[in-house]
Amino acid sequence: GMSIKRFVQLFVLYFLSIVIAVPLTNLLKVDNALLSYFIISVVGYVTLTLPLTIMTIKKEKIKGSVFMPEYADNFKATGMINALIEQFNQLEKEYPNQQVIILDEHQQRIRDIKKINSDFIQLTLDEAMPTIRFIHANQFNLTVKVT
Repeated sequence: GMSIKRFVQLFVLYFLSIVIAVPLTNLLKVDNALLSYFIISVVGYVTLTLPLTIMTIKKEKIKGSVFMPEYADNFKATGMINALIEQFNQLEKEYPNQQVIILDEHQQRIRDIKKINSDFIQLTLDEAMPTIRFIHANQFNLTVKVT
């Protein structure tokens, strides 16, 4: 919606467009009325739209910089899980006669890992009764161990 701040900005720019365009046209000593209206319109339009365009671009950039990290981190959880699985598979190949397990930071065995979204990971602990734990990608602290 239209905020009061935006409304005031528009008014100030509209006012400036007239204040700049009219004296500029008078300065050029244009006698033809139609030509002077045309010059006022063009100069006024540029004065009005240029700052608005710049403000919009700046706003987009601010928005962009806020959302870019989220976009860049979109595969954070996926990347971590994929790296873990890769490591797991590599160790299973290297130690075919051993058991390769995944442990959390409390040395509890993990039975299953699922990505919920870019930030959250679901861990199913290998216990008598299934226990589900959710961790943030920043807390990702799992160990692949050969036993």
